[in-house]
Amino acid sequence: MNAFTLLPTGEGLHVEKITSGADTLLIHLVTTTPEVGCPACGQLSLHLHSRYQRTLADLPWNRVAVRIQVQARKFFCDRTNCPRRVFTEPLPELAARYARKTNRLQSALYLIGYALGGEAGARVAVGLGLSVSPDTLLQRVRHVSACSAVSKPVRVLGVDDWAFRKGPHYGTILVDLEQHRPIALFSDREAESLSDWLKAHPEVEILSRDRACAYSEGARSGAPHAVQVADRWHLLRNVAETLDARLGKEARVIREAAYAVQPTPDGHHAPSYNERLKQAAHHKRLDRYTHLQELLVAYPQMSLQEIAKQAGVSRATLYRWQSLETLPPRKGRPRRERLIDPFTDYLQQRWSEGCHNGAQLLREIQEQGFTGTKNMLTHLLRDWRVPLREQKAQKRRWVPSPRAVKWLLLKPPEKRRAQEQAFVEELLERAPMISKAQQLVLSFFTLLRKQSQQTLDAWLASAQESGLAELEQCVKGLNKDKAALVAAVELPYSNGQTEGQVNRLKLIKRSMYGRAKLDLLQARVLPMRQAA
Repeated sequence: MNAFTLLPTGEGLHVEKITSGADTLLIHLVTTTPEVGCPACGQLSLHLHSRYQRTLADLPWNRVAVRIQVQARKFFCDRTNCPRRVFTEPLPELAARYARKTNRLQSALYLIGYALGGEAGARVAVGLGLSVSPDTLLQRVRHVSACSAVSKPVRVLGVDDWAFRKGPHYGTILVDLEQHRPIALFSDREAESLSDWLKAHPEVEILSRDRACAYSEGARSGAPHAVQVADRWHLLRNVAETLDARLGKEARVIREAAYAVQPTPDGHHAPSYNERLKQAAHHKRLDRYTHLQELLVAYPQMSLQEIAKQAGVSRATLYRWQSLETLPPRKGRPRRERLIDPFTDYLQQRWSEGCHNGAQLLREIQEQGFTGTKNMLTHLLRDWRVPLREQKAQKRRWVPSPRAVKWLLLKPPEKRRAQEQAFVEELLERAPMISKAQQLVLSFFTLLRKQSQQTLDAWLASAQESGLAELEQCVKGLNKDKAALVAAVELPYSNGQTEGQVNRLKLIKRSMYGRAKLDLLQARVLPMRQAA
């Protein structure tokens, strides 16, 4: 049998036989290369020393475990000055030295561990017929990452921080913004770490970062020639926060503007359940009366019996209604006295005193001799509760928070609802300083999209002379980092892609359930290595 159909390579290997056990397939191989080179000096040797049996685990066949038994050979090295007197025949395309698994099985374990981690990867491996522990998968991922780490030149670098866990412990991620891949993870976010890395990679020409001082200092120290680009999202956030600060001082104006655009409560309450039933019955009766009068006028030759049938009334009702100009009111039935009626005055007094607890009122009237059920009291109090609910609703009138007002001011007018638009117009009319702050913030948003340095200089001057202390303070901070700000306006690079890589890192870290040390995170977050 040709070994090429079963193994990664058939050169120098021959399949003698295949045996099967209860749950294992065993492939017996022998080596057939006539002469083998010494790994120390390269001298070819035909001088056989001995043979030994080597057992390797391989990929399963249809979830059946496969073992390969290779009858390997040892040779004498005939070169007298070679430090190796005896060497073992290497099989690099089948398995590494001292390995107990084939190369392709090792590659499969690495791919599973890289994609899924330890626990989840082990569960998937069992489903595929691979018996492996979570620790073995993680060990394989670490080993491949450490042995095959490759550093490629980076021209445009993205830098951002990420949290190991909730708290003050942060790390740093570096991303190649042109190749769209993370390239390094640090255990801290200090300037020295970034500076040392940049000194080892002088090819970096552009560095995109947030506005943290540590990263700006590290970039200046490690790559003074590189152009620093401030992240546009952080710039927008910093400028928008000036609106938060301003609106926090205008709570009274916000409340007054919100009340001004809401209708004043008229004091009327919705009809009770019984009132709604009576109104519905009256409208139904009025429709029948109107229809009857229309039939009498339209069809004078039609018999009264036929008209009564079409109008849906009895003949007695027709005789009573046909001569009336308006619908007479319905005669109510005489009201029977209820068990709760003797206690109504007491209940109204307690209700006006502020006792609105039905269970408490029931206990009090039962002590006075009430023998009725709880439902009798519930039906009585149901209509009394309607005005209370409306009073509470009037107290809960809509007043947006300063943060909500900020987003309303930044939202395009066509996307605001009618009430929101009316509120914004009222607020801007009542507070001219808020209107000025909104215009400056929106114009900053626009100039970042248009990417014009001349517009940026004009905006900085306008904000500095606006009379708004919050914006003036923000401009001072922007001027300290003006070179990076100008680069953010002129260059297309930003840290959005880096933020996406941070999100991916967090997803991987949380799926590892605490087994997320820095070396393992580096092995799983950085690009996949060659696992052969």
